[in-house]
Amino acid sequence: MQDLLLWGGIFIISLFVLVLASRFFTEAAEVIGLSLGMSPFAVGVLIVATGTSLPELISAIFAVQKGSSEIVAGDIIGAGISNLLFVLGIASLLSKENIRLNSQNITIDLNYLVGSAALLFLMMYNGNFL
Repeated sequence: MQDLLLWGGIFIISLFVLVLASRFFTEAAEVIGLSLGMSPFAVGVLIVATGTSLPELISAIFAVQKGSSEIVAGDIIGAGISNLLFVLGIASLLSKENIRLNSQNITIDLNYLVGSAALLFLMMYNGNFL
């Protein structure tokens, strides 16, 4: 029981630190991007997207150094899927209006999805990720 309380406390403190750090990172990214003359959209896409992908990059570097490069593909694919589904799910739950996609959005996004899945399949076909 004490171990559960200890790990639960560590988890809550870590979550609190993560929220504070993400708030600091987002505000700092906005200041840096706007001082460089970037639009808020470009700040979000380039700087914040890079920051959210850094954990996967760091775990990939450590995995390759330890000789476990097979972890990298699963980490990247899993992180992409979970990020997409969490963001889409939370946005749809919190949205006051229905989210409507027209056929043009679906067609464009579907092409990118199928293309990226095909490229991943080709790169991993022989069991080794390039």
